[in-house]
Amino acid sequence: MKNKLVYLIVMATGLLLGSCMSDDLGLQTQTPFSVSTTNTPALVQAKDTVEFRLLINPSPYLSATSYRVSFQNTDSSLPVAVKIGRQLAAQGEWLSINDLSPWIAVRCDSVGQPKLLFYVKNQSGDLQTVEVSYTSAK
Repeated sequence: MKNKLVYLIVMATGLLLGSCMSDDLGLQTQTPFSVSTTNTPALVQAKDTVEFRLLINPSPYLSATSYRVSFQNTDSSLPVAVKIGRQLAAQGEWLSINDLSPWIAVRCDSVGQPKLLFYVKNQSGDLQTVEVSYTSAK
């Protein structure tokens, strides 16, 4: 227990010093990749499918890597069906993708404003998140 506490204190101090030093020296942290989406419509009819691309922009500083995608529906009262590429996705399930810009299809049969978080993880475990929301109306 004592070793774990010392380890946590050392790690927290290192992170704190590292962030202070990089800010003071004007250094920028290199992210392993970034994630964005193509535009999604702001308003759709209930039961219509919203399609967009998830865009993964790998860092030029890393060699080729593989990616996995998952999603979270932040409003359980608005159930959604999600396809990532050609695969039907269950919330929290990680799907491997071979494409850096897979198609995403979302269908919400209810009226409301679904808000989804898409998580992208590379083989090193680095994680990026992008939010998608729209209004589903009658």
